[in-house]
Amino acid sequence: RELRAAGSDRRGAQRRDLQDLLDVLRADPFDRAAADAVMRRQGEARAGFETRLRAALLDKLEALPPEERALYAERLSHAMDRHPHKRSHKD
Repeated sequence: RELRAAGSDRRGAQRRDLQDLLDVLRADPFDRAAADAVMRRQGEARAGFETRLRAALLDKLEALPPEERALYAERLSHAMDRHPHKRSHKD
């Protein structure tokens, strides 16, 4: 629930940031510092969301009994096998 509420807040902030970026892009002359500030704000919001998401997942995984965690690992492995093109490959 907390992530859902945070997601709703995040989407509202994303819309405001996007509108701010559109305003900066339409301005003449182009204000690089203003564009950078919006982009930094977007990056910080994304990083914060990812941190909360990772913590929530770790909390769930930590609470799982070993057998269920092994089943989760198996399902994740099968999902990776079904979508091999989505993996990053280093040449």
